[in-house]
Amino acid sequence: MDLIFKLRAISAAEEWWRVRCLLEFVEIFEKLMYHVNNGTMFPICNVSVLSRQFFTTNFASCQEWLSRTYPFAMIVAYHNGYYAQ
Repeated sequence: MDLIFKLRAISAAEEWWRVRCLLEFVEIFEKLMYHVNNGTMFPICNVSVLSRQFFTTNFASCQEWLSRTYPFAMIVAYHNGYYAQ
């Protein structure tokens, strides 16, 4: 049992990568939602019509999801040294 656990343990670099990916995902997701709903001066990317309709229709749900995710993302960022996130 201990051997299996040791093989499945992740290294510090893998943990750092997971944290970085999580924080980047939340940040980019928020930027894309804002871009789709309000527009921006410089488009981030081309968004399909179906995606635009989805995010416009479900804007409140996406905002609620982000508001639930932010506290945990801030805790993860703080404990991993990303104080500016």
